[in-house]
Amino acid sequence: MHLIERYATACGVKIDKPYIYDTFFPVNVEKYISFQPFSKYQSKNYDYWDEVVSIISPYLQKNNITLVHIGAKEDKTVNNTLNLCSQTNISQAAYIIKNSIMHVGADSFAAHIASGYGKKIVALYSNNNVNNVKPYWTKPEDMVLLSPKINKKPQYSVNESPKSINNIKPEAIAEGILKLLNIPYNNLPKTVYIGNEYINKTLEIIPDKPINPAQIGLETLVIRMDYVFNEQVLELFLQQKKCIVFTSKPINEELLKKYKQNIPQLIYIVEKDNDTTFVKTLKRNTINSAFISYLSEEELNEFKLDYMDYGLIVKRDHPTDKIEASNNTYFKSSRILISSEGQFNSRYQWETKDMSNKYINNPELNKELNNLYIFNLDQ
Repeated sequence: MHLIERYATACGVKIDKPYIYDTFFPVNVEKYISFQPFSKYQSKNYDYWDEVVSIISPYLQKNNITLVHIGAKEDKTVNNTLNLCSQTNISQAAYIIKNSIMHVGADSFAAHIASGYGKKIVALYSNNNVNNVKPYWTKPEDMVLLSPKINKKPQYSVNESPKSINNIKPEAIAEGILKLLNIPYNNLPKTVYIGNEYINKTLEIIPDKPINPAQIGLETLVIRMDYVFNEQVLELFLQQKKCIVFTSKPINEELLKKYKQNIPQLIYIVEKDNDTTFVKTLKRNTINSAFISYLSEEELNEFKLDYMDYGLIVKRDHPTDKIEASNNTYFKSSRILISSEGQFNSRYQWETKDMSNKYINNPELNKELNNLYIFNLDQ
């Protein structure tokens, strides 16, 4: 039974089409989709909207259609949308929805307002049974309601870990939008794999040669001394910016002492030739440190006693997922690596200078699977 039917039964009233109070709000585009991708409930928040929008954007642009993002101030920005988050109240949001050609987003109040106006709707569901909470007044042929294809019932929880909604593939959402808009499409990407860190975008610096830190618009930089060990370039960055430093080798103590106020954290990667005297240096200079290692448990056991007084070594493992790749398999990465040679999306790309973004089953690239979105493109 739909929730509205349960309410009607409990209250002894008939269900009728609602009257929705709306207030004018200027939207400086003629043809648009109202877009409320996020909810206040974590389990309803899909993490791959940027991928969905990247798929549909060329089709929308060709048809002069804009995605108008409405929502709360704390909503994450979605690329290639007109962002009106926190600029509207409920009645103004209703006006925007009323004048849209379609509504897209999460299971939220906006989907029900859109249904009250009889709008076409593409909406995502996760923590509820779709039939209990779906938009009530929209015709079935005008709705695409997507939920994760997993063999279990909804958890009815406001928080999930991992989130089941993320099992919905970006191309399924994109296809639903384009179908309801009657826009012909072809060659949509087919998701093969999404790493569990793909949603976390990072920018890291490889200190191979001097780069002007002022050109990088971040207050805190991430310096990969474990990729290229260059203390002169590190000092150049530390003179001007706060830096989170990754290193697998000891860094000169005088350099650390001089700039420790600009090192919010140093991550020491413990390898077979690790140096415990460096750990003592870090403690002596009160530098916030963390220790990680990709060594096996047996190899790590040799060093655990040496590190007992300084901190826990967090064991990391490279992904072991098996990816089926073809000649039409590509990848995107959530990482940006900047070096004097340019911008790269993985250590593998930086080392090989292969800029094709074609995915191959390479051991070095597979170490970064957690940060990759892998997909097939039909030729």
